[in-house]
Amino acid sequence: MKRIYRITLFILAGVIFFSSCKDELDQKPQDAMQDEDAITDIQLLRSATIGIYNGIRSLEWYGRTYPTMLELRGSNMYIAARNSNRYRTSYQYNYTLSDVDVTDVWNRIYNVIARANNVINRVNDVTDGTVDEKNQLVAEAKFVRALAYFDLTRVFGKTYSADNGASLSVPLVLDKSNSTPKRETVKVIYDQIIKDLIEAKADLSEDTNTKFRATSYAASALLARVYLYKGDAVSNDLAIQEATRVIDAGYELTPPNSYRYDVFWATPGQSEEIFTAKITQFQDLGSDNYGQLYVKELGGYGDFFVRPSFYDSYDNADVRKTGVMKEDEVAEALITTKFYMQDNIPGMYSPKILRLAEMYFIRAEANFKQGTTLGASPQADLSAVRAQRGLPAYTGAVTLAEILKEKNFEFAFEGHQWQDNLRNGIVTARPNITGAISNNDTENLAVNDNKQLFPIPQRELDANPNIKPNNPGYNN
Repeated sequence: MKRIYRITLFILAGVIFFSSCKDELDQKPQDAMQDEDAITDIQLLRSATIGIYNGIRSLEWYGRTYPTMLELRGSNMYIAARNSNRYRTSYQYNYTLSDVDVTDVWNRIYNVIARANNVINRVNDVTDGTVDEKNQLVAEAKFVRALAYFDLTRVFGKTYSADNGASLSVPLVLDKSNSTPKRETVKVIYDQIIKDLIEAKADLSEDTNTKFRATSYAASALLARVYLYKGDAVSNDLAIQEATRVIDAGYELTPPNSYRYDVFWATPGQSEEIFTAKITQFQDLGSDNYGQLYVKELGGYGDFFVRPSFYDSYDNADVRKTGVMKEDEVAEALITTKFYMQDNIPGMYSPKILRLAEMYFIRAEANFKQGTTLGASPQADLSAVRAQRGLPAYTGAVTLAEILKEKNFEFAFEGHQWQDNLRNGIVTARPNITGAISNNDTENLAVNDNKQLFPIPQRELDANPNIKPNNPGYNN
C-alpha cells in the first residue's frame, strides 16, 4: 500500500516501490515496503534503504520538480508565452499557500525523511546481518536525510548568513514522538545536517566507482556544499577541506569530447559523478520525463528556453555551448540538451546531484573568501574545469563575481544560480524577454524580498497549529 506522509499527522507506514534493473542498485527492492515495526531482518532493512533512493528520484524531488523550480528562479532560462502551464509560479515568484509544486516538494521530501528515520530508528531491531552492513545502511539513510533537510531549509528558510541562522526554517522530525512539531531555526537544521553527514562519512564506503548510492566521498561533497552555504570563516575552511578530500579521491573531470548531450549527459555513472539518482527505462514517465519540458522536437512540451543573451555569453569554443545547447528544430528557440535523452527515451535523465566540477568551484569560492590557496589557488581551480571544457586557463582577475560566473557556465539549467546569488547577497537580474511570459516585476528582486522564500503549505498550517507562523509575506 502507499500512504502519503504528512509530518503533522503521522509517519510513513508503507510505500510502493518500482521494480529496478539489476545494475541500478546493489539490492533489488521488495514489491512493497514493510511497516516500520516489521523491519526485523537485514533483508527488510536493505529494502527499506533502497526505498529512500526511490524517493530521491521521484518526480517531485530530483526527478524534475525541485531543481526545475530553482532553475526558473534564476536568469538562464525563460518560460515561453505558449506553454503547458507548468512551473509558472516559480518563474514569476508568485507562490500561494496552496501552490501545488511547493506542496508536492514539501510532501515528497518529508516522505523521504520518514523513510530515512525508519531505517535509522529500527536498525537495532534487526536480528541478523553484520554490524558493518547495518552501519553502512544507517549511514546511507543519514546521508539522504541530510540532503533532504538541506534542500528544505534553503527554500523554506533564509540563508544562514542573513541572521546567523536565527530565523525559522522547517520542523525537524527525527522520529514519530511529536505529531505536531514546531519550526526550528535555520541553525538547528544546519547543525543536524552537518551531524548526519559527519556520522555518515565515517561509515560509508570509499569506493569512487559507486555512483548511485551514498559513499563517504558523497558525504564529503555534500558537506562541502553545506559549509559553503553556511558561509562563515570556520565553515569556509571546512568546505575547502571536504572539497579537497573529494578532488584528491580519484574522480576525473569529463574531457571535452565527452561533455555532450549524447555521451556524458545521456550516460549515468561517469567518472566525474559523485552521486547520481539513477533512473532506468523501467521508470520511464513518458511526458513527465525531466527533459520533456525543455525539448519540443522530440515530442515534448518545449516550455523552457535558454535566454539568447546567456547563450551568447559563452565562448564559442566552450563545449558547454556546443555540446549541450542547440536550437530546437520545432520550437525554433534555444534549448538545453542536458536532459535530452537516455536509453533512447526522450527526456529521460538521471540527475547528477553531486559531481566533481562543483568541488573545484566550492574550493575556489571558499579560498577566495578566506584569502587562502589551500589545495590550490582559485585561479588554478577555475582553470582545471576550463581545461576540460575546451578553454584556455583562467587569466583574469579572480573575483567572487567571476567565480560565480564560471560556475554558472558549468551548472546552468541544474538549479544552482539562484541559490548561489542569494546566499552571496547578489540580485539575480532577470529582465522580461520577447516571447516569454511576464516575469511579474521580479527583474531585480531584492535578496531580502519575502518572495525569495517558499511558503509553508496551507495543509500543514491547517493540520498543525505549532508550525505557525508562516514565512513573511504569506498569510497564515
